[in-house]
Order: sequence, then C-alpha cells, then structure tokens
Amino acid sequence: MRALVAATLFSRRVVSHDLDSFEPVFRQMMGELRASRYAGGQIIAHNMALNVDIRGYHAYSFETVAESDSGRLLEEFLGLPIPRLFLYGNANGSLSYLPRLRASAVRVQEVPSSGHFLFYDNPVETFQAIGEFVHTPHAHRGLHRDVLLAGKGRPGSSCCNPGRPGF
Repeated sequence: MRALVAATLFSRRVVSHDLDSFEPVFRQMMGELRASRYAGGQIIAHNMALNVDIRGYHAYSFETVAESDSGRLLEEFLGLPIPRLFLYGNANGSLSYLPRLRASAVRVQEVPSSGHFLFYDNPVETFQAIGEFVHTPHAHRGLHRDVLLAGKGRPGSSCCNPGRPGF
C-alpha cells in the first residue's frame, strides 16, 4: 500500500540506488531543491549540503519507504486516541490519502503558498493553524496533541529536523 507517497517524496528516489551510486542522485536532489520556487526547498537544499550525512540519509530512506508502503504510518496516525491535525501545502493538494484523512476525525487543513516544506514556505499560516488547533475546545482535555506535517513522518520523530536524515 502506498499510503504516504509525499512522505517519501525524496526517500523513494534513494532506494533504487546502492550507497556507491547514490552520491550523484543526492547532488541532483539538492540541485532540484535549490531551484524550487518554494523557499522551503531552497532551505532544505542548504541544510542537506551542510548537515546531512549521505550514508545516514541513504540508510534511513529505506526505512521511510518501507514504513510508508506498509500502510502502518497512516493507520497509526488515524488510530491515535487524541485530537489530530494534518497540514499540507497547497502544492501537495493531490495527495492520495487526503480523502481518507478527511473522512476521519483528523482535522485536515491546506496551507496556502506552500509545498512539501510548508513550515518554511509559509511559516505564518502553518503556525497559525497549529495555534488555532491547540486552542480549540477539544484540545483542553489534558491530552497531548499531535500535529503531522505532510511528509514529515511520525510526530516528534527526529525525521522532522531538517538538519537530519529523513525529510
């Protein structure tokens, strides 16, 4: 099952390469991100050049794709017994799993003028949506709230740090 294809947008390109043949692909991905019309892609490309261990990114990509393809990531998110918010950039409005999220109890919200890295592309709208979600009445039951940004893996995981592998 390919539930979270956007979550593996870059990782999926990695898994067809062994580590020895991956470096040119890595450089190509950075070039594509640098040329992105969105600020987020450009920032991520810069972070990749400065902070990412290519070996770690290569290894982590296999785990990311396997988790996405298994369907576990989406099922785990849907099964969380807490209020949930799913944000995605308007450039990702065709994500295959959006109808399933919208049919669930998850609050789904599009962030305008943004792509895969919406927290960089449109930080004001992104964090305003998160703030509104956190301050809604359903959120005041003493429960921890999770926010899953499209393409960012499990809430709270290290993959959400753009200076680390897995973005």
